[in-house]
Amino acid sequence: MHCASGGGNPVLFAQSQTAPGVDRPPGDAGVLAATVDWMDPEVIVYVFFLYEQIAVFLLGFYGAQFIWTLHIEWELITKKRAFRAVHVPWLLARYTTLSALLFFVVTGRLTTRIACDVAYRMYASLGSASAMFASWILCMRPASIFWSLKEYIPLATLVVIGTGQGFFAILQGILTVRASWNDHTESCEIVHSDSAVLAMFYLYTFGYDVVMLAMTLYAVHRVRALRPCGAAPWRVGDALCVQGIGYVAVTCVANVPVGVLAVLNQGCMRVQRG
Repeated sequence: MHCASGGGNPVLFAQSQTAPGVDRPPGDAGVLAATVDWMDPEVIVYVFFLYEQIAVFLLGFYGAQFIWTLHIEWELITKKRAFRAVHVPWLLARYTTLSALLFFVVTGRLTTRIACDVAYRMYASLGSASAMFASWILCMRPASIFWSLKEYIPLATLVVIGTGQGFFAILQGILTVRASWNDHTESCEIVHSDSAVLAMFYLYTFGYDVVMLAMTLYAVHRVRALRPCGAAPWRVGDALCVQGIGYVAVTCVANVPVGVLAVLNQGCMRVQRG
């Protein structure tokens, strides 16, 4: 598989009536029976071009949000905001996400020779690390409650599952992608990708987030059960549950399609031409 990071051209599909990599049987049935050869070099280049444009959009969207919330770092530096353990994964997720987007957008436009294999492994590692740290932010909520309640079994469960996610994040960064420099296109090219590891990481991350949501609901239930009768409603618990459900819904939309497509890439989406 070859894919040039700097060679994407949006007019590839406009150059002919039939898009590259698309097999159309004759007649009207061709419209319904058309299939795409996802391993076709021109299709890969076009998909990568779309991927680059999405990265540019996400960089602008996330960059605006990043700048808008810089006051939090300033408040932490000036000690106007108390530093808590949850700020560690929050800061790590914040800066690894920004670094990953910047890295991909910048390297995709370089014409100077770089160590592509090292660079793209670093990019994959940053991407998986940002997803992992985002999960750790959610994990800190039930973990802090269990710690205060001295319930160490569910706390240890969260730690073990989180360690597993870290293991998959390392594998995803090391094994998922291989790249090399192409002197002809003056850009990096993806020469190999392992979608199986990618699928395992994203599906595992989603499963981990679901487990953390269940743990959050259980932790809130335990706190409420221990509160004296007639005590005021614990609004913090309601907020934790609502935010946890919202986060899992978002991570489902973000992670499950990526994992499913990575699984399908193992064979179902590959078309063999006769």
